[in-house]
Amino acid sequence: MNVEISGDLGVIKKSKYFEIYGTVSFLRGKYITNDLFINYKKEFSLDKSSEIIPDEMSLEYEMHKYISVEATRGDEKSTGIDVFWKFKLK
Repeated sequence: MNVEISGDLGVIKKSKYFEIYGTVSFLRGKYITNDLFINYKKEFSLDKSSEIIPDEMSLEYEMHKYISVEATRGDEKSTGIDVFWKFKLK
């Protein structure tokens, strides 16, 4: 089981208390088959703002050794389909 926890955290020392701010992301992914990978991302905002961060889910299919397609569903900025071409420089 691979789980990645990442974030951008900051701590400000106030006179009698501490304030923590930033975002934290939890990612979980799994291969469904040898060439099909599904990934789920949940992000939390630790700021005092009431901003809602939508969950993100992606599905990556390796069509060929060098070509893969990834479909992502999240907010209006992250939803879409990408085609990746892999190559090695010698």
